Amino acid sequence: MIPDVNNLNYYYFNKESNLLYDKDKYKINFFVVFKQFFEIFVKGIGALKYFFDLGYYGFCTQSDFALFGFTNNNIRSLSPLKEHLPSSNIFSDHNIKFKKVWFYAMLYSPVILYRCLVYKSYKKETYCFNFKGFCRSYGMYKEASKMLKIINPKFVIVSNYQSYTSRSFYKAAKELGI
Repeated sequence: MIPDVNNLNYYYFNKESNLLYDKDKYKINFFVVFKQFFEIFVKGIGALKYFFDLGYYGFCTQSDFALFGFTNNNIRSLSPLKEHLPSSNIFSDHNIKFKKVWFYAMLYSPVILYRCLVYKSYKKETYCFNFKGFCRSYGMYKEASKMLKIINPKFVIVSNYQSYTSRSFYKAAKELGI
C-alpha cells in the first residue's frame, strides 16, 4: 500500500497545526529542492547495498510491546513503560538502521518533486520547505511495515505523534492490525 505522505507529514501539511510556519522561512527555493533531490538520489543508490545485508534487521527482536521514540526526550518518556511491561523493547534512532529509507525515498522523490511544481500556495511552500521529509516519510512507512512484521508485537506505543517517523510506525501498525 502506498501511504498518504500528506497524512504522515500532517504537522507540515496542515497549516493550522504548523505552529512554526513563517512565510519568509518557507520561501520557495527550487535550487535547494533540486539539490535535495540529487542528495536523495545519491543516498538512495548508496542504500542498495543494504538490501544484500542479511543481518540488516538484526535489531528487530520480537517482543509483545514495541515502544518507538526518536528523540532523547521520547526515549526518556518511554523508559518507565519499559520497566513495567514484560517483553518490551524501545526502538529509536540509536538502535534502528534507517539506511534503506533513502532507497525508497529516491523511488518516491519524483512524485514529491512533481507536487512541488504543481501544488499552489501553502502546499507548495511546505513541500519545498520539507522536501526530504516528504520523500523520507514514504521510505519510513515501508521500513516501519517491514520491521513490525519481524518484531510481531501485540501493542505498539509511539512517542511524539507529530513526527513523520512516529506517524509512519503508527500508521503501519494500524494497517497491520496491531
